[in-house]
Amino acid sequence: MRIIGPDDPPEAREPARTVLVPAGAGEVVHVLADSATLKVGQEDTAGALSMVELTLQPGGAVPDHLHAHEDETLYVLEGTLDVRVGDQRLTLGAGGCAFAPRGTAHAFANRGFAPARVLQVSSPAVEPTRAFLELAAGFAAGVAAGPHGPVARPDGGVLASAFRALAASRDVTLVPTDDAAG
Repeated sequence: MRIIGPDDPPEAREPARTVLVPAGAGEVVHVLADSATLKVGQEDTAGALSMVELTLQPGGAVPDHLHAHEDETLYVLEGTLDVRVGDQRLTLGAGGCAFAPRGTAHAFANRGFAPARVLQVSSPAVEPTRAFLELAAGFAAGVAAGPHGPVARPDGGVLASAFRALAASRDVTLVPTDDAAG
């Protein structure tokens, strides 16, 4: 399948289509103990947006990064999520929302004692299933879960290089920091 990019002309895209996804349905990808369930993909919306339901176990985190071409919105459905967007930090509970415009560094972590469920919307759409599968493989190769998010195993230098290459291929920049959403 060809990934449609933000610079592709509208005629390169298939038209949007109606999508109904029942609760608990969607393609699920596991990354360590966390999961991502694809609800609406780029092929459904003619590239306008993609929507993924994330479940982060306690300690689950996404490190500081920024997207060159996509805006990202996080909406907390259940639990709490520590979020950093630019210089702003906040712990969001159910109903809380964060918006990271393209080019803005952001991170999030579940520092609570219960799972957090989060709806992630990317606009324009990204092809999240492939990205999550690649991340799952990277995590399995060199990352263990720690109390404050992912912790590199001894071979973490190789993993860090692989993550930088993966991020660069998706116009995502990893931002060095002490910890995710800390």
